[in-house]
Amino acid sequence: MGKKEKYNWYDEYIEKPVRKIVENLRKNGINTTYSCGHEMIIQCEYYNNKELTRIYTILVELNIKNYKAIVIDDIQEGYRNTFVEIMLPDKNGNYIYELKDNRDFIKNVLK
Repeated sequence: MGKKEKYNWYDEYIEKPVRKIVENLRKNGINTTYSCGHEMIIQCEYYNNKELTRIYTILVELNIKNYKAIVIDDIQEGYRNTFVEIMLPDKNGNYIYELKDNRDFIKNVLK
């Protein structure tokens, strides 16, 4: 009889390009809430700035030298959802989102 293969939740539910990162974040106490291997995005719960330091340490240990971590404080109808979005670059060094000026934004006229 052959040896039974150990079940790995990450293999089944997390896309391969971000799997190792998600697994390491979770094993180190960072709760991930969303990940996408196509977009190279991982979202995590956020409680304070120590989370960013922990994320940095984990990613450095994985030899990840380029990423963007953005804290999003999303308030909708008084309900607050704060999280960190980690973006990893594609093979050309591009990120799925970029922070840039919104040319459609209408500025307030100040008197």
